[in-house]
Amino acid sequence: MKKSLFFYLILALMLLNSSKVFALLLKKEDIGTKAASFLKLNPSPKILSLGGYNISLSSNIEAINSNPAGLVISEDEEQRIEINKQEAELRRQYLKEEILVGRLAISSSYHFYLEDISYGHLSFYKRINNSFALALSIANIDTGEMLVTTKEDIYGNKNSKFHPNFQMLNISYGRYLIKNRLTLGLNTKILRAHIKKNKKFNFSLDIGTIYIPYDFLNLSFLIKDLGIKLNKESLPTEVVLGSGLKLLQNTFLVNLDLILPSDDKLTLATGVEYSFLDTLFARIGYRSNIDKELQCSHFSLGIGLKVRGFILDYAFLPYGDLGDSHRVAISWKE
Repeated sequence: MKKSLFFYLILALMLLNSSKVFALLLKKEDIGTKAASFLKLNPSPKILSLGGYNISLSSNIEAINSNPAGLVISEDEEQRIEINKQEAELRRQYLKEEILVGRLAISSSYHFYLEDISYGHLSFYKRINNSFALALSIANIDTGEMLVTTKEDIYGNKNSKFHPNFQMLNISYGRYLIKNRLTLGLNTKILRAHIKKNKKFNFSLDIGTIYIPYDFLNLSFLIKDLGIKLNKESLPTEVVLGSGLKLLQNTFLVNLDLILPSDDKLTLATGVEYSFLDTLFARIGYRSNIDKELQCSHFSLGIGLKVRGFILDYAFLPYGDLGDSHRVAISWKE
């Protein structure tokens, strides 16, 4: 009872503070004026190939990088509604026994972004019981060597370089508030930035919820990277509204997200996934807010392969003049 009251209190505070967040997002600021911009990078090829957010349909371990409210939602539970009543009853009994002993999942990815930027990510997931799940993830972002620039020398000095890098520890929690209908999730992030000789620490919080009014429809709300202002620098906070459709016995998924960032323009992201025999997955995504000067594409593509609990995800992101980016991740689910 105390735990339920605690999470209802968090949900209420999230809704009360959303007005402040929206007020912050409505301020006219230049693009890229916030600190810790690496928080905008997503290590999941699956999510990136679907537009970059997918906050309504991400479940299990992948919800760490999207919406922590999806941590407690299992893929097996979504598939269960598509089988006949007799089989469903047997399936429910099996799932209840299986989930009570726990579900495990591990995911790992290492990406080379544009230029010399690399991003390593490792996450662990544990389904505790029918009501809640926990996850832990660590990330390292390395930008490679950079030239020191000054007002007098905006192009930098070849003899003066520095090597910035960033680390993140994320503890995630997701649980049902109303069984099979309403979930709440939290990401608590500890951030470390090492630039030149300076080391800075910060704290960031993601708070999300998913409402399932019908078996084929998910609605979601997420406040991302709500943090403490340190050294007069704010984090790139985002408010995201999302919806997701599950059609054709959950083989055809459609997600639509509206993103209100604190240092950029309003963005629309959407994606479609089609699965073949729950083994091969084809994905395509679209994102409205793309740098046109660099001739970057609004579209992204991806595929997934699942064999005996192992999942291989790949995403292709064309960045125009900056070149193409290929993202790969491998995960395992018990």
